[in-house]
Amino acid sequence: MVSGMRIVPTESNEVISRFGARKTTRPCGLTSRIAGRFARFNDDEDGGMIILGLFIFVLMLFIGGMGVDLMRFEARRAMMQATTDAAVLAAANLDQQVDSEALVRSYFDRAGIDPDTVSVNIETETDGGDITSRTVNASAELDLNTFFMHMLGINNLQTTVGGAANESYTNVEISLVVDISGSMGGNKLADLKVAAKQFVNEVVDETRTVGVTSVSIIPYNHTVVVGNLLDRLNADGTVVEIADPDPYNGALERYNTEHDYSTCVRFFNEHFFPQSDMATDYRTLRAISPTQDLERLSNFARRNRGFARPSDWQRQCNETRTPILVHSTSISQLEGHINRLQAGGNTAIDDGVKWGLALLDPAMRPVVNDMIDDSELPTTLRNRPGNYGTDSTMKILVVMTDGKNTTQYDINDPLKKGATRIWYSERAGSTLPEDAGYFPVDNRDKQYNDGYFVEYPQLPAHRRFYRPEDLSDNSDGTYYSVNALPDDLRQLDRHELYDRLSNEDIADAFFRGLDTAAERIEERADRAYAGSTAGDDRLSSICEAARVDNDVLVYTIAFQAPQEGQDAMRDCATADGYYYDVSTTNISDAFSSIAGSISQLRLTQ
Repeated sequence: MVSGMRIVPTESNEVISRFGARKTTRPCGLTSRIAGRFARFNDDEDGGMIILGLFIFVLMLFIGGMGVDLMRFEARRAMMQATTDAAVLAAANLDQQVDSEALVRSYFDRAGIDPDTVSVNIETETDGGDITSRTVNASAELDLNTFFMHMLGINNLQTTVGGAANESYTNVEISLVVDISGSMGGNKLADLKVAAKQFVNEVVDETRTVGVTSVSIIPYNHTVVVGNLLDRLNADGTVVEIADPDPYNGALERYNTEHDYSTCVRFFNEHFFPQSDMATDYRTLRAISPTQDLERLSNFARRNRGFARPSDWQRQCNETRTPILVHSTSISQLEGHINRLQAGGNTAIDDGVKWGLALLDPAMRPVVNDMIDDSELPTTLRNRPGNYGTDSTMKILVVMTDGKNTTQYDINDPLKKGATRIWYSERAGSTLPEDAGYFPVDNRDKQYNDGYFVEYPQLPAHRRFYRPEDLSDNSDGTYYSVNALPDDLRQLDRHELYDRLSNEDIADAFFRGLDTAAERIEERADRAYAGSTAGDDRLSSICEAARVDNDVLVYTIAFQAPQEGQDAMRDCATADGYYYDVSTTNISDAFSSIAGSISQLRLTQ
């Protein structure tokens, strides 16, 4: 028996001892047990993530399903796009002989796509019955049933797959401007010939009847021999009547402002520099038209050659050198022309580029068509040069030099044309008779090597004409009376005089060293009209005209050239990648690279 203890029920089921201490007891009864279970349930967090996990799983299922549908759709679209691209490229090929539409549909059929669902459109351009351009358009509808997205109300995915391709035969016009100045002699010229012939073999395809490549060759030194091309341009000049001719039989009464002894053209600053600005005048600078007035370089030789007719190699316009070759499509003709190149003379790169650019300009088209009509060019070149800025024509200017611009010479303008003081007799005897009525310098008969007479209007009539004895010695000769002249004596114009004698000979023989009060004229009538600086400025301007709107792509080669030549070529080129600095003898690599670049441009144009 325990004494001193009492039990007092409380709401908290606590037991209070007699000492006042509280002691918790186990709950009892059904209510207590249920309350305890709810309390434990309320505090238990186990399994709470299951609901969230189920929600995320369902969301991932939808997203993954959408991804599957989209991937299926994209794979199908990519396959159809690849099929379309391949089909139109194959069908646009101008070399394939299959019906283009049937070819497109066959590509889709092999890919498992119903060819009847494909829309195909073919457009062609022809020239003389030959197809020069073909454009192929094809499209097909893609409609794909969805696996998962239909649960979102999206039952299918749709798009249109299409593609187009075009292939055209691009005409290529090339002007090859090559340096044949004196510094190109020897191995340099030999290397150039090898490289140039390799170049034409790479760019010219003689089997083409459309998309034809033509090459013009423009050799230059201090000028350009134009050759037969000049016959089709306006370089004939005009006839001028002399208002007050000399009062002697055989006096010149009229003369032509131009000559026909040689075919070089003298260009002036207005042919290179814009009159207002380049954006306005560039096409004028590029062109040489059949109606444009051209002035020929005087046909003269500068050096003393013993007072005989100057040999052709001395002339400023040396007609024995290789002239311009116009738009050739024949490899053998081009190679033959290159083989005939000879080196000599000064350097005028600006003249070469001027002619090279003119042969690419549409203003030259009437000349080319006339040459075709005269069977000098093939009919495949009709209507060349083509228009600027079209996909059907690509224009290329290739310029090479091994040097720099030097001096260009011509006769001073006041002395280029008209009557001279020099007369000529074909019948003048080698020994003058004693009773000829002449007034000799001494009393001996004179031995003469030619029939030239010089008129001195200021001298008395009995000694008005002077006949040099030996043209290499201007201290002797005989004076003639106007009444004792040969009956076939005729006055020479300047063109014929310069064709007969060198300018230095003329000055020495007729207008120097004479012990007379007669006026002396025409001493060294030739003068430089363009030096190196002027040539560089003219070259830079004409190259700028070529580059406007990229109408003409300009490739340049400095072949072991000095710094001035390198700078000029770099300045002339379309861009840095179009300039080649060949410091070794392997110029063939530069030409081959240019040929490859032209081929690539032709494919992508």
